Amino acid sequence: LTIELGQGYRRAEGNKSDADPIGVIAVDSLFSPVQRVNYSVTETRAGARADLDSLRMEVFTDGRIEPQEAVQDASKQLMDYLGLFTDGYQVQGQADGRQRGGRAVIQDERPVEDLELTVRSYNCLKREGVDTIGQLATMTEEELMNIRNLGMKSVDEIRSKLLEYGYALDSEGLDEAR
Repeated sequence: LTIELGQGYRRAEGNKSDADPIGVIAVDSLFSPVQRVNYSVTETRAGARADLDSLRMEVFTDGRIEPQEAVQDASKQLMDYLGLFTDGYQVQGQADGRQRGGRAVIQDERPVEDLELTVRSYNCLKREGVDTIGQLATMTEEELMNIRNLGMKSVDEIRSKLLEYGYALDSEGLDEAR
């Protein structure tokens, strides 16, 4: 009987070795602590957007790790694999704790055009040199309000568009102004 540590699934052919004595029978190996997963996808609304989906997962493990940890590990592996295909898009958030000037570093190199802002908001941001979503996501509401011709309505629009992409504006110093 041979016991090994591993990851995922290995077919019996992968467990065979020329050094094995005659009579050893190789079997498939399943190293995953996840026993079963149920999932459902439903249509969801977020603000004005109705073209979103919601994923609900039920994960059952054998007790070696918690279901939440299994999903986190799988997500990290998937992000690593899919990272090979992304072009200039990377978010360094709270996981690594890196900050610049008291703010989390967000390196989202997608252009601001992807937010599909109104012409006025877009032109104001371009005039200020805000070219990427990452640059915009690190700004505070107060900084946006200080941009010439960018009013509260435009800031609200930017806030809602950033939320659709998973970012939130810092409202530092604006609570007193409202």
